[in-house]
Amino acid sequence: MSYDNQPTQGDDERLIPWNVFLSVWTECRRLIVAWSFGLTVVVAALGATYLFWLQPTRSVSTLDFRPTFAGAEADLYPNGLVFAASDITAQPILDVIYETNNIQDYCPREVFRGGFFVEQWSSQAQFLELEYAALLSNQGLSAVDRGRLELEYDARHDALPLQFRLTYVHPPECAMIPQVLVAKSLADVLSTWASESETKRGVLAIQVSVLSPSIMDIGEGLESLHFLRADLLRTSLLRILVNVEEVLRLPGSDVIRVTSDAGGFAEIHAKLTDLVESIVAPLVITAGRSMSTEAVAFITEHILTAERAQTAAQGQSAAYRDALREYSGVALSADADRASAQLANTSSSDMQTLQPQIDRTFIDRIVDMSEGSTTFRQELTGEMVDRTVLAVDSEARANYYRQLLSSMTGGTQGQITDVDLGARLNQVADQGKQLIRQFNELYREFSQTSLRTASALYQTDSPVFTQILRNFTMRTYVMLVAGTFFSVLFLAFSAYLIRNLIKTSLAVP
Repeated sequence: MSYDNQPTQGDDERLIPWNVFLSVWTECRRLIVAWSFGLTVVVAALGATYLFWLQPTRSVSTLDFRPTFAGAEADLYPNGLVFAASDITAQPILDVIYETNNIQDYCPREVFRGGFFVEQWSSQAQFLELEYAALLSNQGLSAVDRGRLELEYDARHDALPLQFRLTYVHPPECAMIPQVLVAKSLADVLSTWASESETKRGVLAIQVSVLSPSIMDIGEGLESLHFLRADLLRTSLLRILVNVEEVLRLPGSDVIRVTSDAGGFAEIHAKLTDLVESIVAPLVITAGRSMSTEAVAFITEHILTAERAQTAAQGQSAAYRDALREYSGVALSADADRASAQLANTSSSDMQTLQPQIDRTFIDRIVDMSEGSTTFRQELTGEMVDRTVLAVDSEARANYYRQLLSSMTGGTQGQITDVDLGARLNQVADQGKQLIRQFNELYREFSQTSLRTASALYQTDSPVFTQILRNFTMRTYVMLVAGTFFSVLFLAFSAYLIRNLIKTSLAVP
């Protein structure tokens, strides 16, 4: 008979722990689970009590908004004043909110004011930051690639719309304020800031200088010099035309009306143009013929002055153009040409020693130089354009007086008397004043409706959002309950297992 399949004494010893494990689980599993469940219920109840009643909490209400006025990106109001986010939660504005909503029934004034603050915040900016943080976390990036990603991030971040968040952190002393009143207070803060900024500081008043009718009073003491007065009146009307064109470029100016039968800015511009071209220009020629000697002297001097201004403006424009070309490397000097030829003859081994070490500092330096270079080139280009326009205007003025002089040369004296000429010039001045008064009345209406609208300062894209901040959150509570159950289960089973192992070892002879 063979005994190969019978367990030996060594096999029995190796099976003792497993047998003990099975016997303990079979005998005590209900008790182990009961202990684990009971202790878990106790811990869950204690955790829930702390989570909902005992732990300190803080409510935070937020309202996201975007400034929509021109100049917000440059921190400037339309009238040129500096815009700061702290203006929104200034003390006078919060005092108005405190008194309007009767917050004194719930908390003190100073405590209520201390809960407001404004921060620049945007969900798009957060997503963009997370995206590039993941890209920059790659350890295999070179210095050039890292610099390129950072420049790309800066460009995309600057392109995002400016957005702010108005936040109210509920102080413990103000915990009794209803949530509806808090939401209304946040909305009232923005509307009050916009209203007071518009009415008291005039931040939406676009800086446009509007001329008054007194500009047509020029030349009233020159009754004997009709030509000079006629020319001065023409110049004043041209300035009014420029003023009207400046207002016409503002958004909404083409639809403004004072009454249903009154014209707008475009009609006033047309009437002024007709007045200058059809009435004043012929009167200037007529007045010049009536005083040919003095008129020729005046016109000749005007032509010389305009030519001198044109020559000076052209010289300045050429100087700015040459400076721009020199700075851009278009026009190289002889020394630069020799340096370029010498650099071309340099061997490749020498060139390798000239290559700089490309690192973050080098890239930042290149970027700084590029930004400064771009700004400097823009300034040179702007100055060149201004001088070129000035030269063109001077040339046009000189051509006008040349044509006027040619119209007067060889002509006979007009049949109109000095009295009639003075009366016509007075009529031109009166018509000009009447048109200027209509222009001022239109602009006053325009500034009160289109330019001074408080709602144009900001825009909200979402309602007030309130959240309760807790150190011990629901997620932590669930993890605590689950961890307690499995920990007690493991400890209880381990205790029973160790006890049975001790009993088994003591029972073996």
